[in-house]
Amino acid sequence: MEVDGSHHRGEDDRRRDAWLRYRSFTILRFWNDEVYRDLAGVVARITEEVERSFPRREGGTGFEKL
Repeated sequence: MEVDGSHHRGEDDRRRDAWLRYRSFTILRFWNDEVYRDLAGVVARITEEVERSFPRREGGTGFEKL
């Protein structure tokens, strides 16, 4: 997860994103002002991604994949 200012999104970010995705990482990126304006929405998006990546099994925590 990354919180970005306006100076990001260059070639370095693209290379790093490709490297991370190749290794099965999911990238979540939020703009600084989005965090300030809508923190609850940002937290909800992070929660959605965690729940999608680690679905709960009945009686489980959701982290059985680890």
